Amino acid sequence: MPDDPDPRDDTARRVWLGADHTVMGLRQPPLLARAADWMLAEARAGRDADMGGWVVAVPSGRAARQLLAVLADRAAERALALWPPRIHTPGELPAALWRAPAQDATAGELARSLLWSACVRSAEPAVRLALGGDAPEPRDERAPAHDAPAWGAWARGAVGDLLSAGLWPDQAAEMLADLDGARPERFVALGRLLAGYRAALRQAGLLDPDIWPLEAVTSAAPPACERVVLVGVLEIPGIARRALSLLPERSRVCSLVFDDADSAHLYDALGAVDPAAWLDQPVSLDEASIVRAGDHADQAQAALTELALIAERWTHQHGQPPTPDDVLLGVPDPRLVPHLRRRQDLHGDARVRDASGAPIDRTAPLTLLAHVGEHLRTRSWDSLAALVRHPDMHALIDAWLGRGRWLDDLDRLGVDSAPLLVPPADAPAALARVRDALDAALGELADPALRRSPGQWRPAVASLLARCFGGRPLDMRAHDSAATVRACRAVDEALARAAEARGLEPMAAGALLGALCAAVRDQRVPDDPDARAVEMLGWLELVTDPAPVAIVTGCNAGVLPSSPSPEPFLPGPVRRALALPEATARVARDACVLRTLARSKAVLCLICGSRTAQGDPLLPSPLLFRAPDHTCAARALRLSQDAPPGATRRTLGPGLTAGLAVRQRPVTPAPMAVDVPVTHMHVSWFGEYIASPYQFYLRRVLRLPQLGPRARELSAGAFGSLVHGVIAAFSARHAPGTPPTDPRAIHAELLDDLDRALPAAARRHASPAVELQRAVAQRRLLAFAHWQARRASAGWAIAHCEHALAGPLDLGPGLEPMSLHGKADRIDTLDPALDPGPGRPRVAILDFKTDDSPVSADERARSRLGQGSAWKDLQLPLYRHLFVPDRPDAPPVQLGYVNLSADPDADPEAMADWGPEDLDAALEEARRVALSVRRGRFGDIGRPHARHPPVMAMCGHFDRLRPAGVSADDQTGADEQAGAGTDDHAGHDAGHDAGHDAPGSAP
Repeated sequence: MPDDPDPRDDTARRVWLGADHTVMGLRQPPLLARAADWMLAEARAGRDADMGGWVVAVPSGRAARQLLAVLADRAAERALALWPPRIHTPGELPAALWRAPAQDATAGELARSLLWSACVRSAEPAVRLALGGDAPEPRDERAPAHDAPAWGAWARGAVGDLLSAGLWPDQAAEMLADLDGARPERFVALGRLLAGYRAALRQAGLLDPDIWPLEAVTSAAPPACERVVLVGVLEIPGIARRALSLLPERSRVCSLVFDDADSAHLYDALGAVDPAAWLDQPVSLDEASIVRAGDHADQAQAALTELALIAERWTHQHGQPPTPDDVLLGVPDPRLVPHLRRRQDLHGDARVRDASGAPIDRTAPLTLLAHVGEHLRTRSWDSLAALVRHPDMHALIDAWLGRGRWLDDLDRLGVDSAPLLVPPADAPAALARVRDALDAALGELADPALRRSPGQWRPAVASLLARCFGGRPLDMRAHDSAATVRACRAVDEALARAAEARGLEPMAAGALLGALCAAVRDQRVPDDPDARAVEMLGWLELVTDPAPVAIVTGCNAGVLPSSPSPEPFLPGPVRRALALPEATARVARDACVLRTLARSKAVLCLICGSRTAQGDPLLPSPLLFRAPDHTCAARALRLSQDAPPGATRRTLGPGLTAGLAVRQRPVTPAPMAVDVPVTHMHVSWFGEYIASPYQFYLRRVLRLPQLGPRARELSAGAFGSLVHGVIAAFSARHAPGTPPTDPRAIHAELLDDLDRALPAAARRHASPAVELQRAVAQRRLLAFAHWQARRASAGWAIAHCEHALAGPLDLGPGLEPMSLHGKADRIDTLDPALDPGPGRPRVAILDFKTDDSPVSADERARSRLGQGSAWKDLQLPLYRHLFVPDRPDAPPVQLGYVNLSADPDADPEAMADWGPEDLDAALEEARRVALSVRRGRFGDIGRPHARHPPVMAMCGHFDRLRPAGVSADDQTGADEQAGAGTDDHAGHDAGHDAGHDAPGSAP
C-alpha cells in the first residue's frame, strides 16, 4: 500500500484567503466569494474561464451548490464564459477522480443492508467467535438472515470505518500484528465477512459505492485531471488522501485555506487541521456574544430574542433592518430544531426554515409503514394500538367499520386489561372487528406465513400506500402533499432497486418493512422555499455561508465538539496504529470552525443551555474556554449561575420578521353555561372542586374521558384499586362478624385474594414492573394484616364493606337539596360487651389509602392557611353525614384513615380528632361547593391535579406537567402543598361513580 504524503511535506500548494470580516475598516467578501475570485483568476484565459478539467472539494453539499452559484455570478460580473468544475465533498473525491459507475450498477441501501445481514448470519462459528463480544448476538439462530439487522449494521459500520481510511481489514490486521491487546484476529474475521459480502454483490451483479472507491484506488492510477482544488476542507478522509497521492505529477493539488499565512503551522500540507497544533490554540470571543439559557425550549426562545436585539442594532447601524439572507441560525444539536419550529409558530410572523429539510421517516407514509412493520413483527397490543391510531390507518378502518366509537372501545379494552397483556376473553368482539378491518387494509402483508423477496413485496406495499394516500387530492404546492409523494417515491425506488439485486432471500413482510424504513430514513424532505425565513444550518455549513450574522444554539459539551459513539472494535490505541481520526481531530476541526466564525461574521451569538428537558445539568462547550486563565475563570463563573428569567420579547422590523410577541399561556376556554343543573354529586367530587373548579367542570360536567395507551405497569390508581379490592374481598368474607386475630392467617388469606386478582397466568404476560408491584402489594397487605389483627383483638368487628351511602345535602330554604352518594370502604363496630368510655364512639367509618408517605387525618383533609385551616377533602365528613343523619341524639362516629404506606414501621391507623365545630364547618364548606356547582361557577382554574396531564394542559398549567425525570412522589408533594389532595385509588372511586350518572347529575 503506498504511503500517504507526509503532512509536513509541502507538496500541495496552499493559498491563504484570510478569514476576517473586515480589514483596516473595509468589509471583505464572503469566504466562498474569495475562493471563487481566486479560481476565476487562475482559470481565466481571455474571455473564458475553463474549469471543465477541475475537481473541487468543499466541506458540504450545500457549500457545493453555493460555490457553483457564486462562480456563475462572479463570472457574469466579469463577462466571462464559464465552464464550471465538478464540485464534490471530500469523501466523494475518489469517485470523482475515477469516474464512479452509473447509479443503476450500484446496490441500493436496502439491498446492501440485507446482503450484509445475510453474510453475517451465514458466517462460520469461528468468525463469530473471533469477533467476540463486539458483535451483537442474533435473536434466533434459526431465523433467516433478514432477522439480524443489528449484525449487518454493526459489520457494515466496522468495515466502513476502515474503508474510509483506505484500509482493507486484512491490511489492518497486518498493521496491528505487534500491538498489544489489538486482537488482529478480529480484523481477519471481519475481512472474511467482507469477502463474503463482495461475493454476494458479484452474484447480485452490483457494486457497493462504499467499497468501490478503495477497489479503484488499489487497482489502477486515476486518470489525469487538470487541477484538484480543496476549498476550506478541514478534514480529509484517508481514502481521499490516498487517492490524491496517486495523482499524476501534472495534476496539481491546491488548498484554499480560510486563514492567514501566519497560521500555517495549524494546518497540514493539504490545508486540513493539524490536531496536535490545535490542542491549546486560543479562540478569541466577545464576552457579550455568549448567552446562557435553560433547556432546549429556552434556547429556542433565546435565539429568537437575540435575533430581535441584533435586528434593532443592525437597523440603527445600517439604516434598514437585516434581510433573512443576512442571518443564520446554527443548530449543531438537531434536537433543537423542533423547538425552534414550535417557537416560530408561537411568534406570529417569525419564520425559520431547516435548510437540510425534515427527516423522511417523519412523513405519513414512512410512519405508517414503520407501525405496520412493528405490528407484523410483534403482533403485540402496543403495536396494534399505535398502528390503528395512525391517522391514515384510522381512516381506512373507519371506512371498513363505519364511523363509530370503535377506537374508544379498543382503548377501553386495553385500559381495562392493562397491563397484564392477557387477551380479554370476555370482550373479544371489539378486538376481532378491528383485526378483521386491519387485515383487509393490509392485504397480503397481513399473512404471517408469506415469504417473498423484497422486489416481490413491491406490489403489496404499493397497494397499501395507494389505499391510504391514493384517493385523496394532493396539492404539490403544499408541503405535506409534497412530502407524502416524495416518501412514496422513495419507498418504491428502494424496492425497485432491491428487485434488481439477484439472490436476496425471501422474507416476511414485517422484516421487509423494518429494513425498508431503515434504508430510507436518512433521506430528507426539503422545507418549502420561503424568502422571508431565516435558515437553520448545521455546524459545518455555517462557515461557507455568506450571511454576516450567525446565531448558534446548543453550544454545550457533547455537542461542540460532538462526542463520538464508543466503538469497542476501534479503541484509541488501535485507531492511532491505523492512523484513523481520533477525538482530537474532531476537537481541532470544531475549534477551527469556531475561530473562523468569530473572525468572518460581523455578528456572532453563541447560546449554551444549562439543563436538558428532563432537568439534568448541561455544561458549556469546552470550546468556549480556549482563552487566558482569567477570562476562563470569569466566564465559567458567569455561565455557572442560574439562567436569567425569560428575556423580554422584542419585535423585529418588517425587513426580517414581525410580531415576536407571544402569549405566555394559551387562553383557557371559558366554561359554557350549564343548561341542566347538577343535582347529584359523589362525595369524592367535593375535593376536586375545591382544588380546581375548572378541572371539575372538564371531568365531571363535560365528562371528558381520559384514555391513554395500554399501560406497562399498574398506575397509582390501578395499584390502589388492586389493594382495595383485596382488602374488600377479605372484609366481605368476615362481615358482619369478627375476623381472625392471627396476622399470619390474615396475611395468608390476603395473598390468596391477591393471587386471584393477579393470577400467575396473567403475570407471565405482564412486564417485570407488575411483578415488582405485586411484591410491594404483599408488603403493604402484611402491614394491613398486623393492623387488622390488633383491631380485632381490641374488639372491633367488621359491620359493612364497600357500604353504599346516599342522601340529601340541604342547601338552604327554598333550594332543592343536592343528592349525595358514595361507598365507604369499611364500617366497623365495637363489641357491645366492651365499654369505650363516656362519649366515645362505638362505630368507625374507615377509608383505606395507599400513598407512599403516611399522613395524619388532618393533613389529608385540611390545608394549613396561616394560623387556621381550610377543608380540601370532605369525603369522611360527608360519609358521617350520610351514615348518621344530623339530629341531636345522633351517636358519635369515629372517622379515620388506614394508611398502607411504603414505610413498614409506620402505624397505619390515622384517626381524625374532629369535634362538632369541625364537622359543622365541613358541612358548610360542602354546601358552598354544592351551591357553586349548582349555579355553574367553574371559571376558577385553581390548582388542577398533576395526575391528569390533559386536563392540566387545558387549564394552561404547563408549568406543572410532570417532566421526565421528576418522580411522582415529588409532584404529589407539590400537589399536597397546593391543597390538591391525593387520589391514590382513582379507579376505586370511579367504581363508586358507576350507576350514578343519571340525567341531571351532569348535563
